[in-house]
Amino acid sequence: MGRRHNPGDNSCGSHPVTELARRSSIAYYCCVSTADAGIDSDIDKQLKRCRFAAYHAQQRYGLLVGTMDRLRLLQERFPRKQVYNSVALQPFRDSFDMLVIDLCSAAKAWLDDDRGLFRRLARQPNLLRRRTAEDFGGGDFGEIVAKDVNAAIVKLVPDEEPVGAAGIERLRERFRLATKRVVNDRNKVRAHRYEQIRGAVDARAFQISLEEYATHVEYLVDHILQACLAINGTAFDTEIKVPHADAADLADLIFHGTIGGATWTYRTVCKAASKQDTDRYGELRELALQSLDQNLELYFLAFPGVKAEP
Repeated sequence: MGRRHNPGDNSCGSHPVTELARRSSIAYYCCVSTADAGIDSDIDKQLKRCRFAAYHAQQRYGLLVGTMDRLRLLQERFPRKQVYNSVALQPFRDSFDMLVIDLCSAAKAWLDDDRGLFRRLARQPNLLRRRTAEDFGGGDFGEIVAKDVNAAIVKLVPDEEPVGAAGIERLRERFRLATKRVVNDRNKVRAHRYEQIRGAVDARAFQISLEEYATHVEYLVDHILQACLAINGTAFDTEIKVPHADAADLADLIFHGTIGGATWTYRTVCKAASKQDTDRYGELRELALQSLDQNLELYFLAFPGVKAEP
């Protein structure tokens, strides 16, 4: 699953600094020190927390998407079998709720009336001043970084040079409107799932699907990247990575009940397909799933007690 961009305003394009970070396998690359940039220590701490929030959102969302895709695949290959391990399924659902709650918390850290990042920047708009290559050591590298930093500033606060408090307030309002659905999902659905809340509108109307959250995760991560670039020249990898092996293991635990039960199921399928057995669990699983994909009747041959639909 690659990185996709929010088609609305302020979407972030590809940055050479980000590519440098990815090629060198560094989570983020700091191009200028806090002291050199004159950044308020509270803002610097907030940016660091934002980077961690982005990292955890990417990690959690990647695992959720990968596991859900795998569960759909298992349901297709084993059409008469139901989810067996409800104990494992519940933490999976809870993790989705926590993703929403964490995204809302990260957005609130930006929107808070007094201590939020936007209001702090409104009091120090000079942090979003245009930079030159000399600010980053000069040379070709300095030119690249300065170009990315200035591009990030333009995307955050377009058509304003120098950036002032009014432009930052407009950015705050755009951000508030863009994250309003996440806040509603958190407040009206996720954080109060078992409470009896009566209202004119069914709370489920505010619920956002897992697939839709790709846009919301990327929107927040993109804005964190832009802010980090604009304020202190820091970039990080924004790609949402799906841990396919971990997602497959978690889906097996949820769907088959136990890894032992999954092993027995996959081995039974391979035996029915006359496939050579293997002690490597991952290979056994993929061999069984490929066999089921190639022969739609194999499931019923492997498990004769299961009846096909007429």
